[in-house]
This record gives sequence, structure tokens and C-alpha cells, in this order.
Amino acid sequence: MKMEKHLTSVIQFFENAQEEGYSECWDEDGAIVERDGYRFRIRDEWEPIEQGLRLKRLIIGEYTGGEIQEKGVRFGLRFPVPSGQEQNWRFCVPSMVYTRPEQYQRHERRTFMEDRLTGSMVLAYEVKTGYFLCLSKENPSSWTEDAVRAAGDSRYLQRTANISLGYAAEEDGTVCLESFWPYGEEDRSSALSSDERPAVAYYPLDGENFRIELDYRIEEGQNPSFAESVYQSYERLSDRLEQRGEEAVSLPFTVQESRTYRMESLEKSYREFGEKGAGFFFHFDPLYGYGSRPSGFSTCYDTIPHNSYTHILEYGFTGRQINAAYIMASEKGGKWLDRGE
Repeated sequence: MKMEKHLTSVIQFFENAQEEGYSECWDEDGAIVERDGYRFRIRDEWEPIEQGLRLKRLIIGEYTGGEIQEKGVRFGLRFPVPSGQEQNWRFCVPSMVYTRPEQYQRHERRTFMEDRLTGSMVLAYEVKTGYFLCLSKENPSSWTEDAVRAAGDSRYLQRTANISLGYAAEEDGTVCLESFWPYGEEDRSSALSSDERPAVAYYPLDGENFRIELDYRIEEGQNPSFAESVYQSYERLSDRLEQRGEEAVSLPFTVQESRTYRMESLEKSYREFGEKGAGFFFHFDPLYGYGSRPSGFSTCYDTIPHNSYTHILEYGFTGRQINAAYIMASEKGGKWLDRGE
């Protein structure tokens, strides 16, 4: 399909979370929207590529004068996926979503902050036809500042380069992939609270000019396997990032040194209790040491930190306790052979 012709562009304002379309505002210089003492310029550059298109979007905000108020703005784009009632869709957002085939006859919207993903991409796959559409971001975010947010707020102002990526499905079978800057986890989010209230950022309109460049790639094709569609799209994105010079963070120790540190930490987490009780207590607060109340994770039962978690053993996945005991016994032997029993 002519993907650039189907793109829907929107702009949202902090005041009452109002949304306005500006797809019809385009001319040779892009789109121009004026509001709240600002002139917003949005320029899109399309480039044909193998299997799709590359979209370079430039967003410029120019302060034109007027009273400064607590206001903000965010910009989004949506790509519709050729869809209908009888189609079975699967979605992938790396590290967050990997769905089963489903005929969507209800609203579902899943969007995620860029810095929570192992790969900045979202893929839709239709099981019957093998058709896939993948939206990826080619220039990773490199900066963010603290949010200006009062307790309980789910919509707030924040200077950040972070975007969000995800998908939306509707009752009539309509499906689209979308991205917003700044980010928004709009239906639900675990970023702010245990009740999964949304987390939506708006760039502040406080009299300062701003400029941001977003580099997207939209690919479509056919593949007999959902897993292969995901893997190949992810692999292509990884290769392109490597070609751009993006690298994993360099740590001040080697892989072998890392393994030694992990073994030492695992050994220190071991505790015995009661007559025959023993295990590895993985959860603790690193600021207070082994045996302290844990921090850094949440459950649906308790607010963390919680005193009960100083004596709860974790067995997650296929038995972390058994695996930990085996590692210590095989690596160190001696008393760890007896403790492993």
C-alpha cells in the first residue's frame, strides 16, 4: 500500500488532553500549526527503501510571544494496517508484548516508552495471510529530564527525547501502529503506580524554542511465521543501529569478573532458618545490604518494601533456588554440596 498516503498525524495539547488532527495542513514546507503562543512546524521527508519507506520527521516549536502558562504539547503518527473482522492478528513489542492470534472485536491499546524496550519497534502479523507491518525508530533517544509531576498525576510536563511505540485495535477490526513524542503509555502503565494508571508526557510550552528529529522505518511483507517476522525485523533493526555506530554500554569489568561478582553475591544471599530451612534470598535493598527489606519490584499483594519479603524465597520460572544451589555446589563444592541437599 502507499503507506505515506495512509499516515495520520495528530497533535495533542496538555489542556484537557485535547487532540487535533493536522494531516490536512501540509504544504511544500510541511505542516504549520499555531497555538498557545507557539508556531509548530512539522516536516516529513520520505525515502523509498526495500520493503517499505523511511520517514524522517522534524518537529520545530517556535515561541511567538504571549503569556506563559502551564501548557504542553505532543505529536503522534498512526499507520493503519490492512484489516477486517475475519483476520487473526498477533503483535510484538520487544520485551513487553508477544500476543496469541486473535480476532479483535474490542478496544485494546498498548503503547510503551522507548527506554523500556529491548528494541524500538512494533510489529503486527496477520496469521492467515502471513502479512506483517513493522514500525521501528532508527535514532534512539539520548536524553531526558525529570518530569514536572504532582503525586497522582498521570498526565504531566517533561522535557525528554523519549517516544512511545505500540498498537491499537478497535471493535470493528481496525488495527494501527502508532508512535508519539513525547511518550505515552495511555491505556495503562506500570511506570507510576501499582493500579496501572496511564503515564503520558507533554513537552512544556514555557517560552523556550525546541527542535527534535525522529527517524522511522515502516516495513511490510509476507512471512509464513510470526516468529520469523519478529526475528528478522529485530535483526535488521539491530544491524542498522550497529551501522549507525550505536553500541552497548561499556562496563568497567570483564565478563569473567562479572561472573565472579555474581557468585559472591549469590553466596552472601544464602541463609538458614528453622530446623531444616535454607535458601537464597535474592531480594534485598542494595543500599542496606543482605537481609534488608527488598526494593525495586512490585507485587499485587503488598507495597514494597514490606517486612514479609525478608523471609520469602523466590522460586520463579523453573526453580531459581535449585539452580542456584546447583551452581554453588558445582563451582565451589565443599559445604555447598551439603547445603544443596
